[in-house]
Amino acid sequence: MNDLAKFHDLLILCARAHEAPSPFGRGRGVRASVAHYDYLRQAAASLPAWDSIPSMAEAHGLTPLVYTHLQAAKITIPESIERELRARTMQHSHANRVRTGALAEILAAFQSAEIESLLLKGMAMAHAVYPRPGLRVMSDIDLLVGKSNAQQGQNILTELGFRPVNSGVPSPHHMPTLHKLVEGVPVYAELHHNLNRRLPPETGFKTLRMAAIPIIIDGTHSAAYTLAYEDMLAHTYAHIIAAPFQPFRLIWLADMISLVERFGDQINWERLPLRVYRALAAINWLTPFRLVLSEKVTLRSEIFPYRKVAQLRGWPFSVIPAQNRDEYLSNIPAAFRPSDWWLRFYYGLSLNHWLFGMSAPQLTSYRVDTPIPHPRPYC
Repeated sequence: MNDLAKFHDLLILCARAHEAPSPFGRGRGVRASVAHYDYLRQAAASLPAWDSIPSMAEAHGLTPLVYTHLQAAKITIPESIERELRARTMQHSHANRVRTGALAEILAAFQSAEIESLLLKGMAMAHAVYPRPGLRVMSDIDLLVGKSNAQQGQNILTELGFRPVNSGVPSPHHMPTLHKLVEGVPVYAELHHNLNRRLPPETGFKTLRMAAIPIIIDGTHSAAYTLAYEDMLAHTYAHIIAAPFQPFRLIWLADMISLVERFGDQINWERLPLRVYRALAAINWLTPFRLVLSEKVTLRSEIFPYRKVAQLRGWPFSVIPAQNRDEYLSNIPAAFRPSDWWLRFYYGLSLNHWLFGMSAPQLTSYRVDTPIPHPRPYC
């Protein structure tokens, strides 16, 4: 196994919101098993060096999770690396508090204007799924509103001091991105009127709002609504596969893993699109979910983890961000040869699906106890 895979093995073990003793306060969530931290210690012991961990963790949006899990596992790391991870974790925690305050202000203004909204993406995950909001790195506030309220909502954001980031050309599914500086932290806001242009009309605001779940925004007196758990999974998956030529980030898998591990028995598995279910099966094969046994949960695994993290690199991807000429040249053939795991994840294929020139993964660590009776095929 090459050195990159060794780094990825450690990162994927940290890509979940297990409950862990926090250096900054108490939390809530799924308890990490003793075996999980045994695997993490083994992964840490096999690292060739620690110098790349802070930058790799930051690139994958995992810095607070990596720092928290390393501390909980009582892994000894170089002092300079520990300081850098701790400093960045504190920065993300502060930035999230600032963005949460801005969100509370937006929600209050929308409520006064009688505009219903749904919280999306990182901010929703931070407050609905993660034990502590500071564990979920984010850069913006994403809200979904009905299309008829989109322009009014955009006007309210402008009144709150948000300004356009660029030329202001709208996307097919959201208004132009706005931003403002709050306590030195850049706060970006995107007002969506459609979850994703690739999703059908049944994912419109009214339908999603009917199934939405309430959440309390930590640190404020504000309440919000976000997508039902199965819709959150489908939206996260759609976001991953709709971002070609962008670096694949493990935080997206962390979102899906954390949601399933914490709310697996509350997910309506019959509503979950078959394609998303198969993507979860691919994740489960890669790094099995830790689940409370329940007849409602259809994804279970007995062996943890299965070392195939080197296959994570997304596709299609840009060959430009190379460190040197040799890396650039090696990226070119890789751009035309995605991993079999990624193809199965991207197209929502069964792990038993045979691909031309590629064999199905060895399924020693994967099984599905019961099939989903009537999965929704919309995604």
